[in-house]
Amino acid sequence: MAEITVKQQTTKEEAREAIVEILSRFKSLLLEINSKPKAVKGSELDRLASMMEKNSFIYTMSRITQSDFENLDSEGHKQLLLKCGLLSEKYSLGVRVPKDVEVQEESIPLSEGCWKVYLDKCSNVCKVEYGSDKNKVQIISPNGIAGSETLMKGAEYDGKGFAKKLLTAAGIETTEKNDLMMQNRMLDDGLFYINKEEGWIEKEKYFLEKITAKGFLTLKDYKDVTVKAVYEDDKGELTFSYIMDGKTENLFVVKASNRQKKRQWPTSTGELNSSPIYTMPNSKGKTIVPYKPEKFPNGKWKITAFEKNDTEEYGPYKIRTNAIRNVTGYKAKKDDNKILIDWEKIKNDKGENEMFEDGHLLIHGGTGRIIENLSEVEKLDARKGTNDYKGTTLGCIRICNLDVYLIVHVLSNYLNIKGNIELEVK
Repeated sequence: MAEITVKQQTTKEEAREAIVEILSRFKSLLLEINSKPKAVKGSELDRLASMMEKNSFIYTMSRITQSDFENLDSEGHKQLLLKCGLLSEKYSLGVRVPKDVEVQEESIPLSEGCWKVYLDKCSNVCKVEYGSDKNKVQIISPNGIAGSETLMKGAEYDGKGFAKKLLTAAGIETTEKNDLMMQNRMLDDGLFYINKEEGWIEKEKYFLEKITAKGFLTLKDYKDVTVKAVYEDDKGELTFSYIMDGKTENLFVVKASNRQKKRQWPTSTGELNSSPIYTMPNSKGKTIVPYKPEKFPNGKWKITAFEKNDTEEYGPYKIRTNAIRNVTGYKAKKDDNKILIDWEKIKNDKGENEMFEDGHLLIHGGTGRIIENLSEVEKLDARKGTNDYKGTTLGCIRICNLDVYLIVHVLSNYLNIKGNIELEVK
């Protein structure tokens, strides 16, 4: 049986549902006992089987109907609920009734400033709505009945702490599983975690604040529209604009960087014996060699795809481009015992450094930390966590995770219809 926790602030209808559920589970327990062999019935279980006849409360409640509740006020519902709660506790029926439970007469109007947590019929969270007051919450039952404003208690207002505060207010156990569930639910409902001080925000509100040309959002036909992105490395900015009817308007500007780690050798850490970094040509059949990452190449390119990713290394999406660069290739130099002693540049027949194609250059968020097998917590952090957009890359342009969402949110339809977005790198 699923564990159920009655909310501290509940309605008469919810109280009735809990009472009926407890009694139903008790009856099922009695039926189970009655089906036992005769030898077993002589045990303690047999005495439990006769409880319904001996206990007048249980006997009376076992015959109660929905119409019997109609003349009970909220206090009557409360007293019945508390008695049934004791019954559930005594016989481990799996329905927990708080000792300080309160039963309301009717639904309370939704408060504009409160966080709102909506529950489904299994008492699981099915929706979370943002509230400007980070200390208050309303719980909405599966029937759409809202509880009174509740002052949230518990952990500090940070990512995990705040989710636990919402869980506590909803009467849900604050396990790690439930905590992850709540935070993922919040992300699915359009919220985003910034940091401990700012907490959770509404992504849609952030998007609207960033977009300067809001008329673009109402466009349905992009036939005469051209969107262009320009990255200026000296400014650390990635600007999106669009041209329509000969007029250019800025869409939004986001902070960006293109920084690479200084390496003595063409390896992941720059140390002699760490793993080599290999080129990733866009063209099939091109030679793959170790190389030292350089900046995203200047020039005019195209953004070709928004690829959902959700890893801590790259962030929520990989924004793919068709950019390519030519880099110097390296090969391992070993001594007579085949021990690596250096990396040397590959030369052509003329003794010149040989250049090799490298592509698969992206615009992305993330932390740059490579994780082979992400845990559930790490996957969550990849979705919700803010990141340092100034972190180093292998040549990709890095931006904030929230700005990745902004780009995808605003330009997905355009990209799907037009096939690409112009990109200029200066």
